Amino acid sequence: MFNSVEHYFFYNRAKHNKDRIRILKSDTPNMAKFIGRAVEEVDNWNAIKLEVMLTALRAKFGQNEDLKKLLLETGDDLIEEGNTWNDLYWGVDYYTRKGENHLGKLIMRVRSEIKTVKENKLKYI
Repeated sequence: MFNSVEHYFFYNRAKHNKDRIRILKSDTPNMAKFIGRAVEEVDNWNAIKLEVMLTALRAKFGQNEDLKKLLLETGDDLIEEGNTWNDLYWGVDYYTRKGENHLGKLIMRVRSEIKTVKENKLKYI
């Protein structure tokens, strides 16, 4: 149903159904983000946005074996959403090294969950 993490994320951010439909119909992740940033957000957005992103990332890596394999190949390495556009909430500024890195932390959480599931499956063969 959703073409990208951005489509899912901004669909859930939008308060009004007409805006959700516009986001769903957008051709690219960047367009979904562009539309999604301009619409009125649901009242509790700040309380739910991390969980929404986590759900999107679980779907992304859970549905795509190639991406899952790449994620697992990172081992226990730190994953950062490095950027040069000063997004200090989701990532880390490339130059100042400042930022909360919520996206990187969520991706590492998904990686840990995938490893746990994989290990538990192996135990019960």
